[in-house]
Amino acid sequence: MSRALTVRPKRGDPRGALRAIEGREEFLSFLLGGETYAVPVSRVKEILKPPPVTEVPRGPDDLVGIVAIRGQVLPVRDLRRRLRLPARPTTRRSRILVVEQDGEPLGLFVDEVREVVRLLPGEIEATPSIVPGLEADAIVGVARPDGQMIVLLGLDGVLREEAGA
Repeated sequence: MSRALTVRPKRGDPRGALRAIEGREEFLSFLLGGETYAVPVSRVKEILKPPPVTEVPRGPDDLVGIVAIRGQVLPVRDLRRRLRLPARPTTRRSRILVVEQDGEPLGLFVDEVREVVRLLPGEIEATPSIVPGLEADAIVGVARPDGQMIVLLGLDGVLREEAGA
């Protein structure tokens, strides 16, 4: 199930609101350890409250386990572990982002979902080359809307087997 946003134009300006977002890229922002990260909205199929998770013995370090969603088994990876961030306990605000990777659904465990951020290409800064430990395409840029730092993740780079593992 895709989560779609509806943009409603202001009264008297039926096309103005739509014109205002043309050319912008939409990212879903979320927290990991108090820091804000984001992924393209187009990659997120669904946002779930975490159901009971079944652990998988001898799985990768970032594999939380598997969950059953509407009869389908979904592996869930902890994005915090994947990015080598310190562990934190699950809270009532924790969520699973359902994305598609290599044609298969995959859950990504995050601390808290924030909001959709719309950015013009010029508002996205290149990733500093000094960021160690991740593939070059794991972090695709940085944005600072309203002075808040948001790290834009490239899911393909983050989820590639050698990245962060």
